[in-house]
Amino acid sequence: MLAQMLQDTMTKENLSARKTAQEIGVAHTTITRILNNENIDLQTYQQVCTWLGVNPADLLHQEGKLDEVSEVAARMTALLELSPSLKQVFEEVIAKYQDGTVSMDTVKDIMAYAAYRLGLDEADTELVQKD
Repeated sequence: MLAQMLQDTMTKENLSARKTAQEIGVAHTTITRILNNENIDLQTYQQVCTWLGVNPADLLHQEGKLDEVSEVAARMTALLELSPSLKQVFEEVIAKYQDGTVSMDTVKDIMAYAAYRLGLDEADTELVQKD
């Protein structure tokens, strides 16, 4: 849905990917990735939504993604409330990812290892790496 909204606005305003990227404050390759329905980070998602004049949460809800995320977040919150030390570890990982000292690949490696330790089958572990 984001890709279509972006494409429609670019067409309506007669904007190139480079000009759109410049107005939003992202690289033109990021615009191309969005138009190709590839994954982008949350900050970029928010920037594009702001430029389009839409609420990111509303758009996620329309795409059917917010309900999935909300359910997982609620379960994770309950789990983390049971273990303050685990909560602290997650907060550190998130902070390090946000400040750029930990890459998404590292986060995926951590989750793949967790899947392995939980005895999930190899296909589940590989799914973590592909995302």
